[in-house]
Amino acid sequence: MVSVLIPTLRFDPTELVTELHRQLRATSLPFEICIADDAPDSPLEGVHQTLCKSLNHVRAVIRQKNLGAFDNRRLLAEEAIYDRLLFLDEDAIVDTAFIERYVPHIKESGNVIQGGARFAGEKPADITHHLRWKVGKQRESAPAAKRQETPYARFVTCNFITDKAVMLKLPRHNEIKGYGHEDTMMGYDLKYAFIPIVHIDNPIGHSQMDDAETYLAKTRKAVANLAGLVRAGKIDEDVRLYGFYKKIKKTGSGKVLGKYVYKNNEAIIKKLSRENPPLRLFDLYKMGWLFHEINRR
Repeated sequence: MVSVLIPTLRFDPTELVTELHRQLRATSLPFEICIADDAPDSPLEGVHQTLCKSLNHVRAVIRQKNLGAFDNRRLLAEEAIYDRLLFLDEDAIVDTAFIERYVPHIKESGNVIQGGARFAGEKPADITHHLRWKVGKQRESAPAAKRQETPYARFVTCNFITDKAVMLKLPRHNEIKGYGHEDTMMGYDLKYAFIPIVHIDNPIGHSQMDDAETYLAKTRKAVANLAGLVRAGKIDEDVRLYGFYKKIKKTGSGKVLGKYVYKNNEAIIKKLSRENPPLRLFDLYKMGWLFHEINRR
């Protein structure tokens, strides 16, 4: 009745799959767990074989070419046996009642269920991880009631249930290249397709955390994608960064900010790599980079 779909990229999902399998076996639900590694050179074929042999109803594949996040998820949906799909990030950490809380929603149809995410209560020991932790803790960890106030804008792809038919109707947005804003556009597409999103409190944790330099590189890629979506006319003020962009643009100071951030990129990265980095600087960095990306073409 449910296909649990885990897109990966050279990541060993053994711990997650083993725990999900244990929880699913404790229910009366027919299920499968499917892993799709989007790296043709992945070294994890042996890991996949071991999982599939030791756990029934588990399938795994290494893609013959890199598809990207959207197409890998789309192909996973096409390959799924069941009509109700649970998508999880490769590094998801689930508690012992994770599947139990989802069971009533697995038996539904015609909606999307968003479980949410959480970040550890204490700062990481490595200060270079403080930026990612602080963003996650203050910006991405929110109870269901808060997320439900703006259900489509708060949609993320790390932990959600949907119908197979819904997933297969989602359009591809070619402006998105690599990391960033796939979940933004999926939220828009669900909104315009009148598919209700129901937020519940069933968050995952994450076993991986980027250091500041890696996270900021991903942020620049995400902002470049956003700039492409802006140029394509696919974004409105529901995206907070774009809403602030429009306000700052009216003041005439946006180009100056864009040039400043571009010129001082390395210095800003160093400041954001320190202990307890200010999120206001992070916000200005994203805003400046958006002006830079939009104005450079």
